[in-house]
Amino acid sequence: MAASDGMLIDAVATAAHPLVGSMEDFDPILEFVGDARLVLIGEATHGTQMGEAGEINIGQLARERHPVDARLIGFSTYTGTVTAASEWGGPAERKQVRPALPGSYEGLFHRTGASNFLLTLGDLGEAAGGLREPHLQRAIGVVYLPGTERVSHYFHARLPSQFDALMHLDETRALEPLERTATWERGELPETYPTGM
Repeated sequence: MAASDGMLIDAVATAAHPLVGSMEDFDPILEFVGDARLVLIGEATHGTQMGEAGEINIGQLARERHPVDARLIGFSTYTGTVTAASEWGGPAERKQVRPALPGSYEGLFHRTGASNFLLTLGDLGEAAGGLREPHLQRAIGVVYLPGTERVSHYFHARLPSQFDALMHLDETRALEPLERTATWERGELPETYPTGM
């Protein structure tokens, strides 16, 4: 580990707001959101939509149009499980998420030793400079392909340019339907789709 990596890991660990599974977990999130008119979380922060000039990053568009009133919150995970398909329009499956690649943001956050946390990127001060350097970032969405993950799910990003805050869950658990049925086990969508817990 390079000395700069160690300093960056320490800065992230110091600035991280722990998420421990209590109602108080929401305090730093609500404080961060404040009276923002727009809060984009997860997919909405980096999802694209086709426009006349090609793809439009919805989060960046909201930030440009409402610079004071928009907050973009991303998510990351080191490992765990996810409910995703193997192809667009394919059946939902429970999949094992591979441990993140070394050198990725997810790998860096894992090395802080903090399991689950909210990181408001403005809290990092000078240390945020290390996060402004390009690192690999993993995107897991509707489709997840563990076997080709390095080429199909990682891209170079500058985290503070992409998000205002980030929730990191070191180990995720796949969403499960409210009522587990044989149809879910076969990959068919449950009656409660698209919501579930």
